[in-house]
Amino acid sequence: MAPAVTVDALQRLRSRMRIVLVEPRYGGNVGATARAMKTMGLHDLWLVAPREHLTPEALWTAVHAQDLITGAHVAASVTAATADCVFVVGTSVRDRHLPLPVLAPRAAAAAMTSAALHGNVALLFGNETSGLSGEQLSRCNCHVRIPADPDCSSLNLAMAVQLLAYELRLAALDAVGNVAVDASGTAIARPDGPGSPAGMLVPRARPGQQATARAPSTAGQLAGLLEHAERTLTAIGFYDPRKPRLLVKRLRRLFARARLEQAEMHLLRGILAAVDRTARRGADAAVAQPARDQADPQPSGQPAQSAGVAEG
Repeated sequence: MAPAVTVDALQRLRSRMRIVLVEPRYGGNVGATARAMKTMGLHDLWLVAPREHLTPEALWTAVHAQDLITGAHVAASVTAATADCVFVVGTSVRDRHLPLPVLAPRAAAAAMTSAALHGNVALLFGNETSGLSGEQLSRCNCHVRIPADPDCSSLNLAMAVQLLAYELRLAALDAVGNVAVDASGTAIARPDGPGSPAGMLVPRARPGQQATARAPSTAGQLAGLLEHAERTLTAIGFYDPRKPRLLVKRLRRLFARARLEQAEMHLLRGILAAVDRTARRGADAAVAQPARDQADPQPSGQPAQSAGVAEG
């Protein structure tokens, strides 16, 4: 039987859980968020284009979590903040035109914990006035919604972080009894566990097999796939960037729901590369054809008479 999960393994699991505040406006909320995170054992704080964060108010409200603020990662965009994440969850209180799956906090925490066995995960919070935009939410695999009373559904940013950080802690503690780690540090489902959360089983690689083939792709790889698809579809005339409509957004939503594995990501990139090559050959042939036509003009149809032959 595999050895029981150690405290170090649990800390490694939680270290893969990232809290991302998108365009926070007030340093006090950043500090309170840091405190909420640290009380639940979370330490990886990312800030996307913050208006302020290293302020006296932020450090004061953080209490014993000032290290999270001074050590916070600052990114220019959601794409940059989640590029190495295999699973991204966005908080939202509104229905969207192109909705992604909406989970309750406990289900979202279980899904994030399961995904954290494979790589980094991120939980996104929007700014204090308008939340996450539709474009920012489209970068997520699913959404989470706190079931607040509809008569007073507005939560302070740090309150929302505290609620979801608590659910993440419960999910991580629950995972301790359901998984074990092998000699390489890879988490695997315990066959004698009381029932592991869905998706927690990490397939074992056969000798000589690259385990990364079954690993999930990252948000950065998905962004690269979408950029490649946009270029290819434009080249073959299927997509007009001047009239984008919803094609790219629908593709992003499709791939986000599918949660592509590394091998599947490479397969799709290979297909697009093959389409690119075929499209280039067709374009080259179309350019070359007029030149061939000029070099080899069509015959007149009647052979010319030989000079010097008298007509009789």
